[in-house]
Amino acid sequence: MTEIDPEALAALAADLGEEAAAVFARRCAEQLVPRAARLVAAVAESDAAAAHVAALSLHSSAAMVGATALADLLHRLVPGLRAGHLTMARRVLPTVVALAACAAQELRELLSPPVAGGSPRPGPSR
Repeated sequence: MTEIDPEALAALAADLGEEAAAVFARRCAEQLVPRAARLVAAVAESDAAAAHVAALSLHSSAAMVGATALADLLHRLVPGLRAGHLTMARRVLPTVVALAACAAQELRELLSPPVAGGSPRPGPSR
């Protein structure tokens, strides 16, 4: 299953330049799972305000690197958290965590250096 929209990465590269976009995307890949964990922790503590902030942070990162399924789910989750409601968050947290992990892995693969033998890994089309 493809979690990353290559057009989003191409747009990021057009805005920031190839090197800066790659650095940004690598940092996002490193932070998706920890940000999802912060959301899980906030919901577990019934802290809707902290969950709201964590969801916004995770949503922004996901949207910037083209993790569209994750970004879309968080987009639907944020209004309830802003209103102090945790029910939906509790229900969808396993999906958020799974999508974050899958997106992070796919980003790492897309951004990895060429494999031995000199052939590059498949990356986003530009």
